[in-house]
Amino acid sequence: MSKSYYQVLLVELSTGIILDRQQEYQQGNDDDSRYYFETWQEAFAFSQEMTAKTPEIECLILNEDNEFVHVERNQRGYSKRKEP
Repeated sequence: MSKSYYQVLLVELSTGIILDRQQEYQQGNDDDSRYYFETWQEAFAFSQEMTAKTPEIECLILNEDNEFVHVERNQRGYSKRKEP
């Protein structure tokens, strides 16, 4: 992969726990939870799609230096409540 790339991590909105690609709790520090994109636009579009589809998650976008650059959330995720 080229030097310039972006990573997307899926995070459970209510707990902040990093999820794997099956949207289950990640076990350990595994690269299977990261999605890699060559451009910011690809990473951003993927994040928008994922949060629109699953408002209970947020997507963290990091650059190639593992620096946080953006978080994408679907606002519906904040107001959605589960009835007891």
